[in-house]
Amino acid sequence: MRTGRVAAALGIVAFATAAGGQEPSPSAPATPPAAAPAPGPETEKLLALWDRTARELRDLDAPFTQERTLRIRRGRKEVSTGRFRYRRDDEGRRFLRWDYEKPYVRIEVLRPGEWRSYEPDLPPEKRVVEVLDLAAHGVRPETLEVLGQSAEAIRKAYEVSSLPSPAGGAGTPEAAPPRAGLRLVPRDETVRKHVASVDVLVDPESGLPREVTAREPRGDSQTFRFDLAAAKRNSGLAPELFVLAPPGVPVRPIAGGTPTKPPEKPEKKDDRRP
Repeated sequence: MRTGRVAAALGIVAFATAAGGQEPSPSAPATPPAAAPAPGPETEKLLALWDRTARELRDLDAPFTQERTLRIRRGRKEVSTGRFRYRRDDEGRRFLRWDYEKPYVRIEVLRPGEWRSYEPDLPPEKRVVEVLDLAAHGVRPETLEVLGQSAEAIRKAYEVSSLPSPAGGAGTPEAAPPRAGLRLVPRDETVRKHVASVDVLVDPESGLPREVTAREPRGDSQTFRFDLAAAKRNSGLAPELFVLAPPGVPVRPIAGGTPTKPPEKPEKKDDRRP
């Protein structure tokens, strides 16, 4: 398998918890870092819009572009494209699926309690489903809820403020107009070991995130951009899409261990290209 899978997985979890708002774990103090600006009127307006979207959104299907910037590679960007899907079931649980199409094919699924990754284009003898136990990395599986989360849960999990202007300063000719977005700084110390901050650009019409950037303390970052113009909302995505269990493929914990027997429940075939 390709290197850096643990880091990439935790980055995906960072995106997911940012997009949905993870509640703080009781096992780690909910002490915020350095003081963040108090939410202003624009921030409260965005949170109200997010709240309304959370109540209405049952599923989402959208093309995405991902950019990873790695400090060890001197800031060089790795760009991937594919299709993102989200579903909330009748019990309120959230599920995410990424179908990476370029530069290589990979499927990733985030469910309450675990993250799975599978590369179907590898030779058959090298195929394996990698599994990351979220609880083992300080993430409470029962509270890993993504997208569709309430503004109240976001406030519990993060210090929330408006995004600063991307260039220049207030009152200077170089200052850019304010962006419709939120800056989220995790309150949970365990989460802050992996995620320093998350910027979410919110579409003012739909209330959906159109861009999410998660930054790690050491300087690496991941940005997801969603093509909301091509997105489908509440189209009735099948729950089988979020079961990553290809028949005959062993399962291996991402941090090591002995592969287990293939899961009994196979994944139903799905045409991932519209």
